[in-house]
Amino acid sequence: MSKARLTTLIVLLLAVLGCSGAARAVALFEGLANLSLTLQSINGGPTIPTGVSIDYSAGIFDKYTDTYGAASATATETLAPGAVLVPMAIGGTLQQSVRVSGQAGEGAGYSTSLVQTTGLILIENLSNDAITLSFVYSFTASVEALIALTGFDATAGAGWFLTDDLGLVNLGDAIFADALLGPTTNFLSLSGTLELELNSGESDTLLSQVDTNGFAEAPEPPVAALLISGLLGAAATRPIRRTRRAA
Repeated sequence: MSKARLTTLIVLLLAVLGCSGAARAVALFEGLANLSLTLQSINGGPTIPTGVSIDYSAGIFDKYTDTYGAASATATETLAPGAVLVPMAIGGTLQQSVRVSGQAGEGAGYSTSLVQTTGLILIENLSNDAITLSFVYSFTASVEALIALTGFDATAGAGWFLTDDLGLVNLGDAIFADALLGPTTNFLSLSGTLELELNSGESDTLLSQVDTNGFAEAPEPPVAALLISGLLGAAATRPIRRTRRAA
């Protein structure tokens, strides 16, 4: 095949495949979630009664990122008060915020991220009277999973739950995004009040979990694109014929 014909064939294949756009094609995901849980009052008042103790903490349960090929991933969190138990005052807030993001493209590759956090509120009533604790909670989350071309894949999810040892609390929800099956974006916003009643001598533990995760994958290059690569290689290494002049 002559060099001119080889060049023409490569140009035609590029035009059919639209390879100039394929180089920019990516799959991407993002997930965000935030929980705040505030102690508003005890027995309707702004002080903690004598004999009542409340301690709280927030820490990471699991966290990782993994990538292969032309891909990137992130996973971050913001926690309050931290992993060590500290006293919780009226107006104190347990906060768990998590975020993941990632993308894959320009050849075979994948990215995945996950963050799971846990929060604890330990309550002990050693007073002589029953107590009622009032909390205000707010949870928001958003997820997104997008792809540029058929053959790519992306998903994302976020969720939370709040339970307690005595079986008085059972809250939670989750959302998902799927670039192939839909929806590609999703949002969630919940808020409300929570009341716990503890008799004298009783104790309880509130447990919260907030998490988000995502995955993006780019496929192997198509066969035709590999063919173009091979043709380009052939053009670069094709020996040059020299003609002999007649003596």
